[in-house]
Amino acid sequence: MELKIPSQEQAYWGLRAMKTVALADGVLDDSELHLLASIQRIFGTTHEVEQLSPITPADLALGFPDPQLRQQLVQGLIVMSLIDGKANAQEIHLVEEFAQSLEVSAPEVKDLRHVLKGGDLSTAPRSGASILVERQSQRNLEHQGNQGPLCVYARDDRKE
Repeated sequence: MELKIPSQEQAYWGLRAMKTVALADGVLDDSELHLLASIQRIFGTTHEVEQLSPITPADLALGFPDPQLRQQLVQGLIVMSLIDGKANAQEIHLVEEFAQSLEVSAPEVKDLRHVLKGGDLSTAPRSGASILVERQSQRNLEHQGNQGPLCVYARDDRKE
């Protein structure tokens, strides 16, 4: 599946959703800020992160009628929930709410509960996104003095 570029308005709403998920634990850390900045570079937006207000799953769904954009956004929300190297119930619950409102049924969303419980997803199929998140999570964990990778397995159509 090729990356579909959202409209500027959709990118704004998506960034708000990503910030909403990132702030569910009460902290917007450096890895989450870097992810938001990277997304803005990809989509050509320049919103001030501090000015991005929270958005509800229902309101977000109104601005995302396209099924591919919905799927892409949920994948981004999954990455956001794990990019800081810590799976927490608040962020995962929000990802589940967004996915439900966007009518996206992805195995990766269910996998988040497994990660939260300390499950091992190392045998799951891997994609480029999973490798990227694994590497970033490993760097975060090493920086924090912890050991071991935290992986999210975002499935896509490419074969690895």
